[in-house]
Amino acid sequence: MGDIKITAGGSRAIRYRQIHHKYFRSGQHVALSPSARSSVYYGKPTMILAAFWLMATAALSYFIIHKFVLSALFVPDLGNKPVLITGCGGGFGKALVIRCLRHGMTVFAGCRRAVSVDELRLECRGLAGTLYAFQMDVANDESVAAAKAFVEAKLTQSGCGLFALVNNAGIRGTHMYDDLLTMDDYKSVWETNTFGCIRVTRAFKPLLKRARGRVVICGSSCTLFTIPSYGPYATSKAAVSAYADVIRQAVDYFKYCQQHELAPFGVKVILIVPGSFESGMQDTNRLLRMLQEKWDSCEETVRKEYGEHFINRAKTFVVQFQERGISKDVKWVEDTYFHAVAAKYPKPSYRIGWDTILFFHPYSLLPLQIQIAVMGLILWIVAAPVPAAARTSPEP
Repeated sequence: MGDIKITAGGSRAIRYRQIHHKYFRSGQHVALSPSARSSVYYGKPTMILAAFWLMATAALSYFIIHKFVLSALFVPDLGNKPVLITGCGGGFGKALVIRCLRHGMTVFAGCRRAVSVDELRLECRGLAGTLYAFQMDVANDESVAAAKAFVEAKLTQSGCGLFALVNNAGIRGTHMYDDLLTMDDYKSVWETNTFGCIRVTRAFKPLLKRARGRVVICGSSCTLFTIPSYGPYATSKAAVSAYADVIRQAVDYFKYCQQHELAPFGVKVILIVPGSFESGMQDTNRLLRMLQEKWDSCEETVRKEYGEHFINRAKTFVVQFQERGISKDVKWVEDTYFHAVAAKYPKPSYRIGWDTILFFHPYSLLPLQIQIAVMGLILWIVAAPVPAAARTSPEP
């Protein structure tokens, strides 16, 4: 950008000539203050800096307003806002059912086992809201269709749609290195965690559109920080995270925002990404039994390749992680689930847990080569199990 040369030309007006600048032409007159008559300079760095500060100020203002004002607002008249929750036999699902009932909501609670239905009804007896607990297997088309017919009949009687669907049902599956897994190990987890979520969401979408409601999907921090042996579970959660992004497209905060999928119908899609919390799927004895059963079912060639030291170290690693890496305080998760259901302005995505916020998420933003180096260092520090055929030193 060229300089602006100043020439005298009257009491208030001066004549200038712009060099190498397409926006100014010789012969124009402007009025300048006395202090500005000596020199004038328009610089790109100054404009870029001003734009940066403008964007930073806008982002900070939005964060403060959303964090301390909008997020504190809840949907009025929750008693007329029905919610369907899957996976209510225990853990986060059961806790959310109880929280919603205490706020007077109508809750449709799906449980995979019939005994869980009876236990839930007994535990929720006397709470303010209305509970409809029923058996529902998200991995079964007929079961989901029957659940939809039941929910739709109840909502037709009340004359309203479905305000929220919480896809909470999920299984952990087998945690073992890929060499020791089968395709069935992957399929069983995907059938519940991935296809179950998609199956239920597609079935209840018409009811959600009617109420301009919301879909809540439970993801996992293992999609941000993937460790060995989490193949079936991590891939299933990565898939539902992508599914949430696809059908969200986009949350309409501004009328000029381009919209696709569920957004034009006023349906919000919310992804919850919890860290390492006790969810009812981390029973240590069950995990140890699962490891041993998977080891015993492997081919002899695979067991020789990995060695007995591998499975013994894997069991020790599981016990240590269960004792030190799992948070027993799940109130943060329960509060987030309810906020996603009942808040007037829910976030498109929630990351829960200090491990997720301070480590897993920043780690996911690193270049891949640095991620690989960091993961290698971590596995070395925790003495993760190494196959016998890959060890360069004898067993300790």
